[in-house]
Order: sequence, then structure tokens, then C-alpha cells
Amino acid sequence: MSDFLKPILRRTKRYDDDRGWFISTYTPRLPVEEWVMQNVSFSDEGVVRGLHYQEPFAQTKLITLIHGEVIDVVLDLNPESKTFGEWQAFELSADDESKPNQVFIPNTYAHGFSVPKGGALVCYLTDVNWHPEAEHSIDPFDERLAIPWGVKEPICSRKDRAGKAWNPKSFLR
Repeated sequence: MSDFLKPILRRTKRYDDDRGWFISTYTPRLPVEEWVMQNVSFSDEGVVRGLHYQEPFAQTKLITLIHGEVIDVVLDLNPESKTFGEWQAFELSADDESKPNQVFIPNTYAHGFSVPKGGALVCYLTDVNWHPEAEHSIDPFDERLAIPWGVKEPICSRKDRAGKAWNPKSFLR
């Protein structure tokens, strides 16, 4: 079985001075030819977003945490991958330099995140435009996945709560 792209965690340098701070969120060292869309979201404490993916028009994403802390989750949707159906969670922090503040997510993963405390400002680049008709959600609270989102009383959109139950067979072609 061939190797597949995996999420890549990085820490981008933040430059502080008496005016505030600056970070460079993208350099062309990642396996993407062209980013076509940039999105920014702010989420309050307790928010859970995801698990989102597009099919067709799958998106590769570069997530950069600008402010706060999140638990970032990816679910492998590639039936040919050794880790198909498995999820990984990463603690990202904008301020704690011992943790990454950026994750590169190949287009074969569903993605979501939670905000355990405070609020979080997230910026993400995608290599494919958003296609509302191709957008899908997997229930982030599906018991078969048992993802520990790190929030006691999750705040979630109606659309995300209505995400479909995790069924690996639906991804087998």
C-alpha cells in the first residue's frame, strides 16, 4: 500500500514588538500548487464546528490559529489509507509556543474543531472553492467515533448536529 499524505503540524513564528505582533501564515513549502480561498472564523468558548468535508470538490486546508486554543480534529475518509475511519486530535495554541498553531489537512480528511476555553480566531486557506451543494457533515458526537471535544456543554450549529452518522461503508467505492 502506498503512503498517503497525513496532516502536518507546524508552529509559525510570531514576531512581537511594541506595536503588537505579526505572523506569516503561508510559505510555498507545502504540497499545494495554489490556494484559491481564504476563510476566517471566530468561535466562542464551548463551540464545536464540524466534521466537514466536500464531495466532490474535496478541499485541502491550511488551518492557522490566530488567537486562542482549539482542539483540531481530522477523520481519515480515504478507504485506501491504513488509517481509514480513524480520527486524530491536535491541541493548537496561538500563544503556547510548545504547541503547534497550524495544521495542513489533505483533502481526504473531514475536519472540525472545538474551543475548550476563551474564544478562538481561525484562518484557513483552501485549494478548492466552497461548493454548498457538495458540503457534507458527519455528526461530531457520533458514539462510534467517541471524539473527546474537551467541552462540557457544546455549542453547535443545527446543520452540524444534523450531520450524518459515521458509516465507513458509505466511503467505500
